[in-house]
Amino acid sequence: MPAPISLLLGCLIGWAVLVSPGLAARLDLRLELGNHAGAVRRVVVSADQRLLLTVGDDKTARLWDADSRQALAVLRVPVGDGLDGQLYGAAFSPDGSKIVVGGTMTGTLAGSRLFLFETGSGRPAGTLALPAGEVKRLVWTRGNQIAACLAAPGALVVLSADGAVRLRQPLDAPCFALAEHPDGSLWAGAADGRLRRYVPEGGGWRADREIALEQPDVRSIAISPDGVHIAAGFFDARIRLPNGQTSESQVQVVDAATGQTARRFGFSDIEFGSYFALAWSRDGTMIAASGRGNQRGFRRFPLKRVAWPSGEVRTDVISGDTVFDLAPIGAADFIAATAEPGWARISASGPAQSALTQVNDLRGAESLRVSPDGLSIGLGVASSARMPGPSGRPEVEPRRFDLATRTLSAGGLDLPG
Repeated sequence: MPAPISLLLGCLIGWAVLVSPGLAARLDLRLELGNHAGAVRRVVVSADQRLLLTVGDDKTARLWDADSRQALAVLRVPVGDGLDGQLYGAAFSPDGSKIVVGGTMTGTLAGSRLFLFETGSGRPAGTLALPAGEVKRLVWTRGNQIAACLAAPGALVVLSADGAVRLRQPLDAPCFALAEHPDGSLWAGAADGRLRRYVPEGGGWRADREIALEQPDVRSIAISPDGVHIAAGFFDARIRLPNGQTSESQVQVVDAATGQTARRFGFSDIEFGSYFALAWSRDGTMIAASGRGNQRGFRRFPLKRVAWPSGEVRTDVISGDTVFDLAPIGAADFIAATAEPGWARISASGPAQSALTQVNDLRGAESLRVSPDGLSIGLGVASSARMPGPSGRPEVEPRRFDLATRTLSAGGLDLPG
């Protein structure tokens, strides 16, 4: 048996033993492409900033070297049909030795739970049961507890490292946003437009206070490094301008102590959607915002870099599809997780350094050609690892497939007229 397949089966059988004896009867063989094969929903950076962890719709977690952008490990969890097994939450332990991931697991035999891995080896390190719900975001606190933002039903759950429930707080709406404050408290944002603060107390957590935001459906929050401000991004935060004909996607920044609005940033360069993905640079000088929507009819997804506190804005197109998450790295750089699928590093003052997945997409029956001897096929291919052109559409390139050798090469198939 080839080594990659034996390692994959070993990982799956390992989870079968850890989770459920009956799981071994439902092992699924998965095709490994070497990269994410679906939208990347979350990206997190290790405390030493050497490693990146991504999770997404292809039901895998992947570990990367932050500097070289090389893939280091593929981490797999039990999967089911449809959405079951898709991952949305990820975190490193404070010392970097372990990884935790979670997502939509209720339809799998594993049930609603979190999955732990050893960072160095990528081996499964156990599971932690959750009361219920789909994991949307995870934080591994500096106090060595794991906080999970849940939807269906909405809740905030905090577990100790051995799985003991330290907080189970039902919420009136799905919870999508979660961040740890420099003072050790947790802030959670839900679809009801409220931020909620929780403080550690006696080994558990206590609900402290709430901030009502100007828009509903909070999808991400970013806390300034000094802890003074919280920026909130919304899934559909569009406000009407005075002329009544155009609208803006809004980012709201509030004072963490008073709850008062400190700044608002409105952007009108996308026709629909919003700038719901946020991150605050580690040096505190910049807020990054991106998300979903078409830019003037084209599938070109911009990133806003907002200087803080001056408010000056720089715009760069960084993706040809939705940007689901942003994470700070270095002094003022960011990592973007996209639906292309893939991730990219955006420097403080330069262009994105792309590390997008190479997914070739057959384009247009009119590009198909078959050689007279039937041994070669010409086709047009659009690659997700390329940024869209000025038209906003993927650039189609000619390819030639040789049936005898089963190889794909550049260049199309010229047939006699």
